[in-house]
Amino acid sequence: MVNRGLRKQSAAVASSWLMGAVEDLRIGATRRADARRIAAALAEFESRIETDHDEWVVVVPAVVSLAAPAALLKALQSCLHDAGIAAVKVTLDGRTYAGFDL
Repeated sequence: MVNRGLRKQSAAVASSWLMGAVEDLRIGATRRADARRIAAALAEFESRIETDHDEWVVVVPAVVSLAAPAALLKALQSCLHDAGIAAVKVTLDGRTYAGFDL
């Protein structure tokens, strides 16, 4: 029989390892105004704006984006539609989805 304390500890280690492997969600926009609109729409998800070369990037922490992915994507979709933003570049876990439009 496996010790329950050990089982809980193993689950906690596995969970923290998985969370550590996940990167922040990054949403790239070519215009600063678009990034500001997106960040405002995703404010409840602890979004922040960074610059990356000639691109404005809205960053949502991994822990937050994993907690409510459907709500986050719905908020992003509404923002893109309402603001008339044609497309953004979404990066998640090192994979980039260019021209991502909802």
